[in-house]
Amino acid sequence: MASSPTSLLRCAGRARNHRERGTAALSNRSPRGGFTILEVTIAITILAGIMVASWLTFDGIARMQETVEATEQVAHTARIVFQRINRELQSAFLTRNPSPTSSYLTLFRGSDENPFDVLSFNSFSHIRLYRDSNECDTTEISYFVENDPEEPGLYMLLHREAPRIDGLPEEGGAIEVLARRVVLFNLRYYDDFKQEWSEVWDTTSAEHLLRLPRAVEVTLILVDLDGIEHYYATTILIPLYKTKGNQGPLPPSRD
Repeated sequence: MASSPTSLLRCAGRARNHRERGTAALSNRSPRGGFTILEVTIAITILAGIMVASWLTFDGIARMQETVEATEQVAHTARIVFQRINRELQSAFLTRNPSPTSSYLTLFRGSDENPFDVLSFNSFSHIRLYRDSNECDTTEISYFVENDPEEPGLYMLLHREAPRIDGLPEEGGAIEVLARRVVLFNLRYYDDFKQEWSEVWDTTSAEHLLRLPRAVEVTLILVDLDGIEHYYATTILIPLYKTKGNQGPLPPSRD
């Protein structure tokens, strides 16, 4: 049975409607093809903020690490200096009655030359490095400060040691650097007879004749690479001290 023209038109219309609805559905399901300028700008701004925050964090950590390392280096230098001075001062001695024919002289002489004091003395602290060397435990030692040729404007703490005692206790011997970037090297000496601290000491003078101080207070200030000053101080007792009177109490701490 043949279809009428009206039926054919209806079928064609329904087919066209189905195609249009399918095309619209596919168009609704397809994603957008790109970002807008505003979205790109926001993304770049957020990324830049994250990068700046990360850089500031790592830069702060690096600076903190450098500061800690500089402080630790200065503290290590101070520990080495104090260990050396402590060992040598605790072995300080004097010879009260040298032979008239002897050519050696022992002393303990500290001068106040602010901000860098000078100290020379004799000690039993010498360490012989070679077997059968013509040396003994006694030695001549000096501490003093001079300009640092490697860092103009800064100073270095020097150590002098002469392994043989002679008539010139403040001369000769080998000189080595104990510390660099020194700002202050101050010494004070506790007089057990007067029960007070003194800025100078000289066992060849009438005031301190043949008497060692009971203790020595050592103050050292070093500056690190950032220009920050670090303060260190210690008090060293001298076992072989001698006094005119009876033994007094321990020296008071510095205010």
